[in-house]
Amino acid sequence: MMIFNPVLMESPSPTNGRYCRDVFAVLDAGRLYEEACRKSRLTRLWSLLTRREHRLLDLATIEATCQVHDRYYRGMQTVLIKQIIGSEGRSADFDAQFYPCQSHSRERWIGVATAWNLGLNLSPIKLVGVEDRYFVVDGHHRVSVARALGQEYIEAEVTTWQVSGALPWAVQQTISKVPAPGVKRLFDRG
Repeated sequence: MMIFNPVLMESPSPTNGRYCRDVFAVLDAGRLYEEACRKSRLTRLWSLLTRREHRLLDLATIEATCQVHDRYYRGMQTVLIKQIIGSEGRSADFDAQFYPCQSHSRERWIGVATAWNLGLNLSPIKLVGVEDRYFVVDGHHRVSVARALGQEYIEAEVTTWQVSGALPWAVQQTISKVPAPGVKRLFDRG
């Protein structure tokens, strides 16, 4: 399958070293994408077996379940990637680990990974912060690629929301502490 990549189209000629570097960057990005998709499928299977939700939270859920009091622009910050737990409108495209779930974003994902491999400057992502968690507004593929590459931090333009009400991750933690029906009886028989 031929992958269109604008980075390769900029290469002046196939005889110089840059062209080879670009080709290898695209091939590495393709392998990284396939590995991320494989991990997404395994995660989805594990979530079915354990009956635990493993989807990104949607920022709309925060607006629906909590009252947003204020929004503060915080500017550029370095954010721990594992604190990014949700998305604005793209929660079906990536799983909770930001592995891609939809094949329609394949070319975009590989393009971002290729640019990353070539050391090109990528614009910072945009996040909304709620308490110590973040939701991606712009930059879903950049977060996904960074996570697949094993990066721990990413540069982001952050807006913080001050909210009140039950936050979805607090509700999920409460639910996960309650034993499933029949579990207590199984241990009590011993």
